[in-house]
Amino acid sequence: MNLTAGLLKPTSGSIQVDDKPVTGPHYSRAMMFQHPCLLPWLTVEDNIGFGCNIRGEKDGLREKIAGFIESIGLKGFEKAYPSALSEGMRQRVALARSLIGKPEILLLDECFSDIDVFNRTRLLNLILDLWKKLELSVIHVTHDIEEALLMAQRIVLLGGRPGTTREIFPVDLPYPRDPSYDLALNKIKNDILERFNE
Repeated sequence: MNLTAGLLKPTSGSIQVDDKPVTGPHYSRAMMFQHPCLLPWLTVEDNIGFGCNIRGEKDGLREKIAGFIESIGLKGFEKAYPSALSEGMRQRVALARSLIGKPEILLLDECFSDIDVFNRTRLLNLILDLWKKLELSVIHVTHDIEEALLMAQRIVLLGGRPGTTREIFPVDLPYPRDPSYDLALNKIKNDILERFNE
């Protein structure tokens, strides 16, 4: 994830996006971390607009911020500081901050592991909705198979030391999905677990 985001340089080989090498961070690739990493001295609306402000993209920014605050369900919290928000609310702010600059790729690095199951489901569904509207690519690292089955079009199972790709599982099923009841999803889950345990 850090290599794709441009935060680290590869020791061998190369990372490419659209046939161009990744040489450093770029606003076309946004990353959400396990912890929201909000700036504590900025309000919700200022955290969301931070990257756009830094890049000088200020035309219509207040309206865009208001739209994202509405879509993440935090209307009324525009002037709140991160310390006044729950973990799930802070992660929603981080999601809006990641998406407001219209990235081509959204990188999710285990960003729901510290959130309770209700807020996690809400966030996952929100990301699916925004993914459809914004037409971006999402790379999501998770240890939760159910989470992967809920979201992915393709699941890449990693394992071994050093880590390698063990198998790729296509998930060609319509949304919304419910891994609890869908027999096709359960078959993919069982195939993943079987391959993992080999």
